[in-house]
Amino acid sequence: MTIRTFAVVLTLSATTTAQADRILPAAEMLPGWCLHLTASKAATLVVAARLGEITDKGSAVTPVKVRTYDGQMKDVALTSAPKSDQLAHLTASPRGRMTLKSLEGRFGQSRPIPKLHPDRPDRVVFPVFTRPRATHTCTVFADVEGGDVLSVILRRDKASK
Repeated sequence: MTIRTFAVVLTLSATTTAQADRILPAAEMLPGWCLHLTASKAATLVVAARLGEITDKGSAVTPVKVRTYDGQMKDVALTSAPKSDQLAHLTASPRGRMTLKSLEGRFGQSRPIPKLHPDRPDRVVFPVFTRPRATHTCTVFADVEGGDVLSVILRRDKASK
C-alpha cells in the first residue's frame, strides 16, 4: 500500500473498458481507492469522478452512483457525510469473482462482525487502512458468502490524533 499504488489507480481512472484486459484485479485496486478516502479533502463528486463515469449525482439523502472506468466493480455508490459534500462511505460489488483470500492479501487478516439480521451474508472487517500524517482512515468491510466477496464497503473516518 504505497504511493505507487495510488499513482496506478489514478492512471487507471483514465482508462476505458476496452483496455480492461490490462487492468489490475478489483481486489488490487481497493487500496488505491482507500488512498482517496484518507485524503484531507474527499469531496464525494470528486472521488466519484476519479473512479468512473457518474451515472447519478444523488442528493442529500441518496448516494452518487458510478460506472467504474475499468468495469471491474458494479453498483458503486458513494454517500456523503450528513450536511457535507465529503465522502462518508463507498459501497461496491465485484463484477467478477473476488475471494475473501484475495482481500486478505491486500488488507490483512479479516475478522467477522456480528450479524444484524440472520438473512444477511456474513460481514467481515479488516485492519484499518491508514498512512502517515493522514487526516482520515479507511475501514474496509466485506459481505462474504462461502469465501466469495459479494460486496465491499469502504468507510472514511477521521484519524485519531
